[in-house]
Amino acid sequence: MPGFESLQPEKGASAAEAQKNLDKVAAAGRAAALAELANALGREGRYEESLSKGLEALDLCEEQKDTKGKGCCFYILGRTHFLKGALLSAQHVAAKALALFQELKDGWAEASAKLLVAAAMARGVGGPAVAALAA
Repeated sequence: MPGFESLQPEKGASAAEAQKNLDKVAAAGRAAALAELANALGREGRYEESLSKGLEALDLCEEQKDTKGKGCCFYILGRTHFLKGALLSAQHVAAKALALFQELKDGWAEASAKLLVAAAMARGVGGPAVAALAA
């Protein structure tokens, strides 16, 4: 189980530090589980529930300063807005996801760019910026 490597007999963190670590891990786990639920709800067409859970996950990621988690939440929210037909919202949120993933040099950047391009094209917004993302 992760974390046991750092345990040593008669040594370690104080009870307050251990509780803080426990709370942090619990919040991170809850954020990931909420994002997974938001993703599933969106795929099932339950858009309002998906948006609610996605925003809840985003709040937890922001509290934890989890940049990748925030990016994943923005992507899920963007995709849900896109599926719901809220194209401007989808474009706005996908741009946030793309910016975070580009900063992290993460593979999710490509998926975020595709979502951003799809939302822009569906809105009839073209131009050089959209063409550059599509390339």
